[in-house]
Amino acid sequence: MFAAPAVAGDEILVGSCNGFFRAFDRESGRLKWAYDTRADGAALEFHGEPWITPELAVVGSDLREDGATAYVYAFERTTGAARWKTPIQIGSISDGLSQGGDLWILTMEGKLLDLELASGKIRWTLDTSTTAPNLQFRTSNPASDGRRIFVAAADGNLRAVDARTGQTLWRRELGSRPMTSVLLHGGTLYVGTYDRQLFGISADKGEVQFRLRLSEIPLSSLAFVDKRLIFFLGEKSVAAADPALEKVLWKHDLASTLSTAKPVVWRGSVLVGDESGEFRALDPGDGQLRWSAHFPKMVRGIGVSDRTLYLGTLQGTLYAWSPPESRGSK
Repeated sequence: MFAAPAVAGDEILVGSCNGFFRAFDRESGRLKWAYDTRADGAALEFHGEPWITPELAVVGSDLREDGATAYVYAFERTTGAARWKTPIQIGSISDGLSQGGDLWILTMEGKLLDLELASGKIRWTLDTSTTAPNLQFRTSNPASDGRRIFVAAADGNLRAVDARTGQTLWRRELGSRPMTSVLLHGGTLYVGTYDRQLFGISADKGEVQFRLRLSEIPLSSLAFVDKRLIFFLGEKSVAAADPALEKVLWKHDLASTLSTAKPVVWRGSVLVGDESGEFRALDPGDGQLRWSAHFPKMVRGIGVSDRTLYLGTLQGTLYAWSPPESRGSK
């Protein structure tokens, strides 16, 4: 399986579940280099999207087994060599956040790490004390405003953390474990929980501003587009709510279980795929289908450029594809 590809310059950088992290030429698909994590022990898996700098691709790996050792890797973009690797027990599927010389990443044990981007040295650790690491699989991505990191962990708490020191500034009990990423928009933090609720919480004080009860569990990463909060509703639907979380504005049902790791906003559309191989672009305003395509393999990760999509599949094929609306001007 390919995770979410990152598009950077003339490269596509992407990890997979068979233990490899690779760089491909963006135009031709030619393999530039590959790193085999078996050099460090067992073959590790990659689920998060890499953080890209001019020199490095930084990404967490995971191996969800007792006594496992996974790493956060910093790969040199020119050669694929590991400039540094920091052990993080069973690992992380979090998309990293970076500001200046720091990278913050959430592990599957519920530890928020501040890493020095140049060396991989851990500057501080916040332990949320969860005893159920696999619950972090759906709660992987924190948010940041540069000064603070906002993280929801499997212990059922949303925290604001000082980005420099790791000190907890406030904590809000959600009443149930988080099942989505944390999204910061307009001073409000959005997060969904296992007891079928969406919350809107003040980033400054941690006070609950909005709350919406849902028919199913909200899942995966959240997105914001055209005054709509976009989220997965259960395993087979995409939905949108208004910013004040007064109601669900629309729900789009798919033919089978969602295969994409998160909804991706591209050129004003919401992109999702399902296990039948269908790949859809939805109108964020009303949830109506704009276009669709069928792939013989299920789409899992989505990377984007101006007019081309880079689609990683569960079966291990990577596609560079121009959707119907892009082809006339490509």
